[in-house]
Amino acid sequence: MKTIEPSLGSLAQRTYSTLRDAIINLQFKPGELIRKSELCASLGVSRSPISEAISRLAQEGLVEVFPQAGTYVARFSMDEIREGAFIREALELAAIERLGRQISQEQIVLLRRNIRI
Repeated sequence: MKTIEPSLGSLAQRTYSTLRDAIINLQFKPGELIRKSELCASLGVSRSPISEAISRLAQEGLVEVFPQAGTYVARFSMDEIREGAFIREALELAAIERLGRQISQEQIVLLRRNIRI
């Protein structure tokens, strides 16, 4: 993970976004312990923005905070995984249907060439 760069938004917001992206992109694995001290060092921020970010991530269900035990990346149930797969399939099919109405013959030829590669 990169250190937080100055940009628009509060430091807590940028820290939250960085941690959320890291969780979603599986830089932190489900069930993995998150240590605030390590995050402070790797992101180059103090404990306060880390604590705010973790609180927000907990509200969203992306982490679980156990007082006196630690903060862990949330695990997903099989039902949640199935639901995610169902939603993804529905979105992909909708995108293909929409594309099918707009694609030109020339674009179809290009797609076929790419599929063969």
